[in-house]
Amino acid sequence: MSKFLRTYFPQFLYKGHGDHVGWWETDIESLLELSKPQGEAQRAAFRLIVHYPTNYGIPIHIEMFAEACYEWETMFEGYIPSIEALFDIFCFQLGISKCKQ
Repeated sequence: MSKFLRTYFPQFLYKGHGDHVGWWETDIESLLELSKPQGEAQRAAFRLIVHYPTNYGIPIHIEMFAEACYEWETMFEGYIPSIEALFDIFCFQLGISKCKQ
């Protein structure tokens, strides 16, 4: 997971783990420019928590700290079939503009 994020989404920094695989965040002091607006937000920080895979898939939780509202909001909570599904969620759905594929 860390290698995938370092390769394709280097703006996500590892913050540790508890009873999950890990927690990654972008820098809240330098918000990311979004390729698509999220409501009124043009810039935001993101938080990703990845839990251990189950027979349903990989449970993840994504939060966004939008410049327009200055609070963390859940943007996605559910299962993905593989880590590669983060391309669709980050790039297409959330508009993170610094994606490398």
